[in-house]
Amino acid sequence: DTKNTKNLNKKETKISKYFVPTFEDTLFWCFYIFYKGRNVYENSSNSGFKEEKDFKFSFVDSLKQNPDFTKQHKIKYFDVENECVNMKKIGFTTLIALCLYYKINIILVKDKLYYKFGDFFNDRIELIYLENGKFGLNETTTKEKIDFIEKNYIELQVNKKPLKAISGYTASELKIMNQKLGLSIYNDNQKVKVKKELYDQLIKCI
Repeated sequence: DTKNTKNLNKKETKISKYFVPTFEDTLFWCFYIFYKGRNVYENSSNSGFKEEKDFKFSFVDSLKQNPDFTKQHKIKYFDVENECVNMKKIGFTTLIALCLYYKINIILVKDKLYYKFGDFFNDRIELIYLENGKFGLNETTTKEKIDFIEKNYIELQVNKKPLKAISGYTASELKIMNQKLGLSIYNDNQKVKVKKELYDQLIKCI
């Protein structure tokens, strides 16, 4: 009926084959769904404002009461507090803290690049995709999907320079990384590019 159609439109939009929360802070709501479940998300208020603020404020308070946790994981409490209290959307700093605190591992994929959030000490791994400026989640994560991403995509460092220093890679590793991104490893003379050229090419692309 009309009411159910309205609710469906409010709760869900589709980007590609991923489920994208309608609410503005799509990254937060992807995590919220992983933690609370799809049904809780579906039954949230029209704007989601109360549920979002209640959760963020409660999480900030939990971190404040657990200084040993923030120290152990090198989490900057005030940065998380700022994102949760003052910003409209969370960033990677808060996502790191959420994943570690609630023991949920997330792989975030953008094109052929990916980041890992969590300690990966348990087998639960969830997938989030960034597409068209919004975050969407994959509700059918499988080991095969994870293996494919790790084999064919490039892992970037979270909240650090995306790539290690050039000395952290062998020429062979840089060649493989370039090929994963569809970048040519040959120069105009059809000779394999030297290590620095391969590295600089990656930097420009990423």
